[in-house]
Amino acid sequence: YGWGWRTTGKPGDPTVNQYIRFHYSGTLELLAMMIDYYDHTGDQVFLQKRLLPMATSVLKYFDTRFRKDAEGRIVIDPTQSVETYWYDVINDTPSVAGLNDVSARLCALPETLTSPEQRKFFTHMKAAAPVIPIEDAQLDGKTVRRIAVAQKYNPQRSNCENPELFPIWPFRVFGLE
Repeated sequence: YGWGWRTTGKPGDPTVNQYIRFHYSGTLELLAMMIDYYDHTGDQVFLQKRLLPMATSVLKYFDTRFRKDAEGRIVIDPTQSVETYWYDVINDTPSVAGLNDVSARLCALPETLTSPEQRKFFTHMKAAAPVIPIEDAQLDGKTVRRIAVAQKYNPQRSNCENPELFPIWPFRVFGLE
């Protein structure tokens, strides 16, 4: 049901399920798991035949689907922050964290395992990834800095997930180390 029935004639967006209409981070989560698999096994056949083609396709989608700002960074819009924040969202934290994590990990692969074109593209995507959104919040009368849900968002909730935790897991942009 997620993609809906009878979508003919619905221009631009056939998805009727608002919970996943502009949810993009799933492909980045898959890439992170694929990189984890490669890191654990060292399976170079998997890297060459599965991981690198998938990474190139997913990152090309983000590179070509969305506009860039004046600094050359991707502006993910329209989007939503997982299934919780649907309205007025720009640069949702799960997708931003995924782009930062995956592109950095791809850039860290040994040069002997990637082509010059792949390295150039992965480096481009690392530089084009939006910055992880950070915001000020009040906690016990003090102002604290925290990971935000998105760069911009309407606080109306449609669910109860925590998109601001995605830079910690599944994407390991922030952590104790």
